[in-house]
Amino acid sequence: MMPHAAQVSSTPVIQGLVPSVEPLARQGLEHAFSQFNQMSSQLTDSYSLLEARVSELKGELAVVSAQRMEELAEKERLANRLQNLLSLLPGGVIVIDEEGRVREANPAPATCSACRWKVSCGAT
Repeated sequence: MMPHAAQVSSTPVIQGLVPSVEPLARQGLEHAFSQFNQMSSQLTDSYSLLEARVSELKGELAVVSAQRMEELAEKERLANRLQNLLSLLPGGVIVIDEEGRVREANPAPATCSACRWKVSCGAT
């Protein structure tokens, strides 16, 4: 028969370790955990503030974007209105850029014999 081995219990070993931890080291760990929890809380608060600011900025961006779209639509309406007025004018109107190129013209100059140069300039 085999000799009985003494039962090894992990409980006495763990219990033996706890008293061996020096009180200063234990206080140091508690302080470190306390600081960690405090920093974690601060990071959570900062992240919440950041999320709120991002939400505010998204709202502001949406408002400004909607305003720009309205302005663009108004400018397009105005450009179309001016183009229609230009095409309906009985007199000839030619728009020339700073380099002397014809950029726009209404139909009246095309019928004018003195304005035949319009075609050779590539006006539309």
